[in-house]
Amino acid sequence: MDKCKKEFQVLTEQLKRERTQNDANQSQIRSLKEKLKQQTAAAEDYRNDTMQLNDQLKKQRAKTSEYVTEVKMINEQMKDQHRTETQQLREKEMHYKADIAEYQKEIKQLKQQMEHEQIRLNEIHEENQDESNHMKRTVQVQNEQPMGEMDSDSGEYPQ
Repeated sequence: MDKCKKEFQVLTEQLKRERTQNDANQSQIRSLKEKLKQQTAAAEDYRNDTMQLNDQLKKQRAKTSEYVTEVKMINEQMKDQHRTETQQLREKEMHYKADIAEYQKEIKQLKQQMEHEQIRLNEIHEENQDESNHMKRTVQVQNEQPMGEMDSDSGEYPQ
């Protein structure tokens, strides 16, 4: 019977160990279930956050697409405006160059006219000077002659 008792004791000890192990396993299972529950909740939160971020990203992409479209449109408008302004400036430049050529032509004509006027003025001045010299000689000759000796034919004093 000792053998049975011993065997009973061994089995009882083994049962105790297995119960202890079973309790530990049950506790670990509960702990793992709790962790799994927490991780599932965290995964669900993560999934919800991910969905929200994806929605925000879609909205942001749509806005970005609108902005890109708007920027492209503005760039095209600016290019068109630049082309128009450039064309207008070229046309103004052509008009200004034509005006400059016309002004240069007029300036040249005015210079020529001034040269002719200066030549004419010099001629008149010379004629005036000659006339003045002639008058001075006439006056000088008259002053040298006694009074009353006029040339009877012309009614002038002799020179």
